[in-house]
Amino acid sequence: MRVAFLGPIAEPDRPAKGGVESGTREIINCLVSDKFEALEYAYPAPDRYWSRVRKGLHYALNLPWLAARVILAARRFDVLHLTSLYRSYLYPEFLIACLVHLQRRPVVVHLRPGDWWYQYESRSFLYRWCFRRFMKIASRVLIESESLMAKARSFGIEPVLIPSFVVAEPRPRPEQAAEAPLSLAYAGSLIREKGLETILEARRLLAGSGERVFLHLIGTGDAGYIDQLKVQWPEAEIVWHGEVAHPDVRQHLRAAHFFPFPTTFIGEGHANALNEAMAEGLVPVASDHGANVDVIADTGRVLPVSATAKQYADAIMEIWRDGWLTYSRRASARIRTYFWAPVVVDRLIAVYRDVSVNA
Repeated sequence: MRVAFLGPIAEPDRPAKGGVESGTREIINCLVSDKFEALEYAYPAPDRYWSRVRKGLHYALNLPWLAARVILAARRFDVLHLTSLYRSYLYPEFLIACLVHLQRRPVVVHLRPGDWWYQYESRSFLYRWCFRRFMKIASRVLIESESLMAKARSFGIEPVLIPSFVVAEPRPRPEQAAEAPLSLAYAGSLIREKGLETILEARRLLAGSGERVFLHLIGTGDAGYIDQLKVQWPEAEIVWHGEVAHPDVRQHLRAAHFFPFPTTFIGEGHANALNEAMAEGLVPVASDHGANVDVIADTGRVLPVSATAKQYADAIMEIWRDGWLTYSRRASARIRTYFWAPVVVDRLIAVYRDVSVNA
């Protein structure tokens, strides 16, 4: 079976610019190993720190040609897997879906970023009409978070839950991993909305209680912002790893005990980094935002979006002193049960086969 992928797609063996790109690359890699053929139509990928005008010009010059390629190639594939970015992308995405549908090719729409419902409710009448028609014309709609399934059903469709997943097998931690020194790790975009300042201050508060506490920060961000953070938090125990290739991220994470994740990022969905950290036995302490509560369950702590650095530090210390290893093993076991490739990809393959038969 040939599946065409349209949307953000990370380049092979290169660090992804975001979780959506990374997640699509993982799906493609898994399908190819299952003897599927993947055709890739990656969205233009401007530098995330370009101005809005420069990004808009880049998309305007490249998206029409990409759309034409997909439409002209429709007879070459069996299913179009469209990872939607909605927002201003909705209109070209809706048009592409209609034109592919007219050629009797099934379209599977994947809603990965977490703010699609907020965007739907807050935008114009035209946007809402196009979005509803987009959902109706899709052969299947894939949703990343259990908490958003009911919202998708309000369009009169039956969505399929396809959460973010890990490929490498989750690994429970050995007993000796519970030994000090306490270590935290964060992986992802180094931006204010991901709660970087809360994480850094929580580490400082933990260290002030007499513990030696390390913090590993994996990822990139605006150079000026990162320089400001380094001046404000210059401690030697804070390790700035910079950009790390995806296959190496989990090895860096495995050195830590906790994954603090106080994100308020508006597009937060089911974070790949949260999966990767929990798979390696890191205990998550995260904000009640995006899909965090669905993923974490009883494996760590979910705090209010408004929680302070002190609340994060207190939650981490409570778990550290009250049986960290139990939480750690729950975390890796939960990923193995619900968010591991053998569990999720089989469900996705069943979707492809079903829509291609009924096209």
